[in-house]
Amino acid sequence: MQCLNPNHSHILIVCPGFARDESDTTCLSAVQDYLLEFKSMYPETIFTIIALQYPYKKAVYTWHGMTVHSLDASGLGLGKKIIHWRNTLKLVKSIHASTPIDVIHSFWLHEAFFVASKMSKSLKLPLIASGGGQEVKPGNKYLKYFKSNTCTYVCSSQIQKQLLSDNYGVMSKLIPMGLHTEAVHSISEKTIDILGVGNFTKNKNYASFIQIVGQLTKSIPNLTVKLIGDGEDLKTIQDLIQSNQLSENIELTGMIPRNSVYDLMAKSKILLHPSQYESFGMVYVEALAHGMHVVSKETGIAKTGNTWHIYSSEDEAIDKLNELLNKELVHVSETHYPASVMVDQYKTLYDR
Repeated sequence: MQCLNPNHSHILIVCPGFARDESDTTCLSAVQDYLLEFKSMYPETIFTIIALQYPYKKAVYTWHGMTVHSLDASGLGLGKKIIHWRNTLKLVKSIHASTPIDVIHSFWLHEAFFVASKMSKSLKLPLIASGGGQEVKPGNKYLKYFKSNTCTYVCSSQIQKQLLSDNYGVMSKLIPMGLHTEAVHSISEKTIDILGVGNFTKNKNYASFIQIVGQLTKSIPNLTVKLIGDGEDLKTIQDLIQSNQLSENIELTGMIPRNSVYDLMAKSKILLHPSQYESFGMVYVEALAHGMHVVSKETGIAKTGNTWHIYSSEDEAIDKLNELLNKELVHVSETHYPASVMVDQYKTLYDR
């Protein structure tokens, strides 16, 4: 791979979706952090972003000085999707002809990886493919039927790296995700006892969150809890709150901007995260940066520490939370995975 000009290179990012504008801070927030940090450290680098499915409109717009091509391929059948892939390749060829691309970088290992692989092969450009969530588990047709011998695969945690190897025979490099520390809020008065943050899916397991809180209120009746998120299990969660008579304890905030999430983290004592699987777990890093204690299962980057408490059963979680909430907690901001480290590790790959 030819070494890039360190002061002026062009990276093509291919991803399933991207922020619809600069106020949209929740769509692929880890990728947003990465790009903002990269541009702050290496401002001459050019990024062009191909968003395959979201926003749900075809448009070309600027996000923090970077050009985004939104292609709106959501809901297409296979026939139309193949045509869409061909048109996407034509678009990238025209971009390359105008401003030569040095490296193609896909997030994650689903359709974006497949499309980016076709671009890489056609344009004879190096490809880096980053894993994001559950795509390293069995059943990923893109990894099962299509592998690139010239691609550099990257995982964000050891567990993800091991699963990619075990399930698909793919070796990868390890580059943890990073937090854009400039966005972190100062720690406020801790008025919220427990905070939950995430998508309401079966994997995130927020039904267990409600059950744990329900048991805690028997010993701490004035427990203050906020739960941030939305998703397919919302109705189940609402019903559980009602049936367990927790409406006075648990506030559902819905989906809120990331800045508002950080505001609540700065005011919260403990993050309870019952997720059954995380490839990394950026919410852990965000919580620790805002001085929170974390109570979680052993998944992603989870590890026992002074402010990180691992549980394997609901009873263990209840006991630990009771213990924490009945003593004076120390709340200090902890920076574990700064985005600057992630940027330098990826830049090393870009520059090879």
